[in-house]
Amino acid sequence: MLFSPKQLVSFIVERFELENDEVDETTSLFNDGLLDSFHLLELVHHFEAKLGIKVAPLEMTLENFDTVARTVRYLESKKAS
Repeated sequence: MLFSPKQLVSFIVERFELENDEVDETTSLFNDGLLDSFHLLELVHHFEAKLGIKVAPLEMTLENFDTVARTVRYLESKKAS
């Protein structure tokens, strides 16, 4: 596994200065207003640099990144391809 959900929650909480109790695997990060499009770009840049993957602009969707669980699933699929 590239990132466990717990690792990704910790990263997001620390990086974007959120409260631990605000974020879990199913928290809607963007729909609930915790993160915005600039945060998404920062996350994508981090994943590309750390994992050596390329995220296409059309893949930067809520379906792929709105929750930690969706993000982990998306990253796993990118690394598998």
